[in-house]
Amino acid sequence: AVDMLGRPVCDADGSRAPRKDKMVGKFYFLWLGEHGKHKPYDVNKIMQKHKGDGMNVNDYEEWGGIGTYHHWGEPLYGFYSNLDEYVLRQHAELRADADIDVVFFDTTNATQVFTEGYEALLKVWSEARADGVNAPDISFILNFGGEEDTRTQLYDIYDNLYSKNRYSDFWFMWDNKPMLMADIGA
Repeated sequence: AVDMLGRPVCDADGSRAPRKDKMVGKFYFLWLGEHGKHKPYDVNKIMQKHKGDGMNVNDYEEWGGIGTYHHWGEPLYGFYSNLDEYVLRQHAELRADADIDVVFFDTTNATQVFTEGYEALLKVWSEARADGVNAPDISFILNFGGEEDTRTQLYDIYDNLYSKNRYSDFWFMWDNKPMLMADIGA
């Protein structure tokens, strides 16, 4: 295979064997389906429709305006909700097959941690693990932009998960502590 920049992608014979001293993490977005009353906007389709005509984001109604959710294409399972148990189960199995060790929930905007989304995921992934699927551990990447917003997120996650020891078998551990990424300031 060749990527979009013309670089050849190696096959199994040209790649290294998995290394036991390395971990693989992947970003995971919990907001899919949060587009609410607005449709999800497919950037690829919009750009294809207006190709070559001096497109300006503000010129076309189908961009949806500020605050609407945009996708770079339709996902494999369609424009799904992160509450869809079928999709969450598929995500567990695909990440297990790819030997992903941890997913990092991207909660980097404002104070949202998408509790309903991670609760649904942890329920389904617990069932998957009970069925023998090696679903990855979880961690959070919090808002790096503001001290109070980040503290709000941290307290929310702590109160809901860590202080109650909920889903502790999914916590990504670093130096024997649950790890997450945050900057709470000075």
